[in-house]
Amino acid sequence: MRWIAALLLGTALLPLRAEEGRWDPSGEYVSPPPKDPAKDQAPSTSDEVLKAIKSDKLRPYVAKLASVLAPARAGDYKGALALAQKLGREAGNVMVTAEDLRPRAILAGLYQGAAAELQGLLGQTSAAASGFRTLERLKGAPADFVAAAVMGQGFLELQDGDPAAAVSYERRARGIQKQFPPLLEGIASLYRGSPQQALPLLQQAARSGRYDGLSAIYTAAAYLAAGRPSEAQAAYTEPAALSNGGYLPVYYLVGGLLAAAEGDLAAAKAKFQQASSREYGRVRQGAVLAAVADLALGNTAAGTALLQQRLSSAPRHFQPTLNLLLRQPAANRAKHALQTARYWFTTNSAGASELAAVPAAAPAPTTPPAAGAASAGPAAAPPADSAPLLPPVGPPAAGAGAAAGGEAPAGEATAADLGIDARAPETQAVQAYHQALRHIAEGRVYEAEVALASAVRSHGFPEAYLALGQLRLQRGVVGQAERDFRAAVAGRPNWADAWYGLALAEDQLGRPTAAARYRAALGLGLPERLAGYARQRLVALGGS
Repeated sequence: MRWIAALLLGTALLPLRAEEGRWDPSGEYVSPPPKDPAKDQAPSTSDEVLKAIKSDKLRPYVAKLASVLAPARAGDYKGALALAQKLGREAGNVMVTAEDLRPRAILAGLYQGAAAELQGLLGQTSAAASGFRTLERLKGAPADFVAAAVMGQGFLELQDGDPAAAVSYERRARGIQKQFPPLLEGIASLYRGSPQQALPLLQQAARSGRYDGLSAIYTAAAYLAAGRPSEAQAAYTEPAALSNGGYLPVYYLVGGLLAAAEGDLAAAKAKFQQASSREYGRVRQGAVLAAVADLALGNTAAGTALLQQRLSSAPRHFQPTLNLLLRQPAANRAKHALQTARYWFTTNSAGASELAAVPAAAPAPTTPPAAGAASAGPAAAPPADSAPLLPPVGPPAAGAGAAAGGEAPAGEATAADLGIDARAPETQAVQAYHQALRHIAEGRVYEAEVALASAVRSHGFPEAYLALGQLRLQRGVVGQAERDFRAAVAGRPNWADAWYGLALAEDQLGRPTAAARYRAALGLGLPERLAGYARQRLVALGGS
C-alpha cells in the first residue's frame, strides 16, 4: 500500500531499547550500562537523546515523545500532528547550556520528523517532503538521523505510488547508514509481482526491529500475495505488528485480506472500513475494498453504487479488476478477488482476465460499461507501433550542465579521463544516466528507473528527465511522467521529443493543452515514426 509507516521518533528510540535503557515505575530513567571505549562508535541519535535525558529541562520532552503515538494509534492523525508540532516548538525553545544545544536540536528534530510522517499520512505530501529535507540538512546531526530523514522521503515516494523512486532514497539512506534494512526494496519487489523475492528482504527488515510493526505487516502481505495464508497470519500477529501497526491503514487492509482468505467476509469488510477511516490522502484503498466486500456479501446494489462512487480514488493498478466487477458484479467473483491478494499488491498484473473466468453462481444484473470516450476525449496509451518508447538521447559531457542536444556520445569517458571531480553532483548524475541506458539495453526497466530517479535528483538534465518520463509513462504513472516531461521541456525548449512526451502525458490525462503540445512537437521536427500519431491525435482533438 502507499502509506508512510515508521515514525522517525520510533527509529530514534530503537537504539535506546537495544542498549537496555528504561523508565522505572517512578518515572525516572535508568541509564544503560556504560559503553566500552574500545568499541566506541560515531555518535548516534540515541546518544543525543541520552544526553537530553540527563538535562533537567529536556528530560520531560523525551518522556513525551511516545505521547504523539497515542492519538495516531486512535486514527486521529490531525490531533497527533498538532501535538507533535506543539511539543517540537516547545522543546526547540527550551533554554539550555551550550553542551545541550545539539541534544536540544535533535530532540526538536524528532518531533519535526514525527510531524512530517503524520503530514504524509494526512496527504500533505509537499509539507512532509519539505520537513524531511530540512531534517536532512540539520547541522551536526548524526548519520542515522540524516539517513532516517532520507528514508522519510522514500516513504513519501512509496505513498505517491512510485516504488522505484522510493528504493533510490532507501539506497541513499543505506549509503549513509548501512544498518538500515532493505524494507522499501522488499515492498517494491512485492509491487512488481515478485512476492518470493520480496520475502527475504522484508524478513531481514523485520529481524532488524527498526521499523517495528511495518515490516511484519508487509511480510504478511507478501505471504498472502504468494498464496501462503497461514504464514501470513503468523507474521501479521507478531507482537510488533499488533502493538505498533494499529494506527496505519495498511494494517487494516492486510487484516481484511487475511479475513477474506479465511472466508470471513463480514470481518473483512469491517477491517476495510477501519482502514478507510484512516485514509486522509488522495488514494482510497480501504473504502474501495469495503465496496468489493459488499459485493462479495451479496449486497450488489449497495456495493456497485459505492464502487462506482469511489472508483476515481482507487489506485491505478486496481482499475482493471474494479471495472470488471462493475460490469459483472457477481458475489462469487468479488469473493474470489478478495481472496487473491496479489490483485491488490501487484502493480503490473491486476488479474482481470483471470477473474473474468471465475463462474458466477448467481449472476446479478450487469452494469453496462461506461460509454467509450468521444474521439476528442483523453487518449489511451498509444500503440507500440505508432508511439514507441523513445530511445533516450545521450547526456551532456560530464559536468557540463544542461544538454546541448544531438546524438548519443560514441563512448563513455570516465571522470578521471576528463579530469573532473567524480564526486560532483553533475558527474554522478551522468554516471547514473549511463547506468540506466545499460539497464534499458538489458531489459532491466525497473533498475533503469531507479538509476534515472537518482540522476535527476543529483543534477537533473533534460535527457535524464525525458528517459524517466518515458519509463513512467510506459508503466502507467502518467502524472509523474508529465512532471518529468515538463522538466525536460524546461531544460531544452526546442526539443521535439520532449514536447511529444509532454503531449502524450497530457493527452492521457485529458488536459486541454495536449493539442498545443503536439503542434509544438511537430513544428520542431518530430521524427516521422512519431509524427503520424501526433497528427492523428491532433485531428481527434479538433486541432489541425
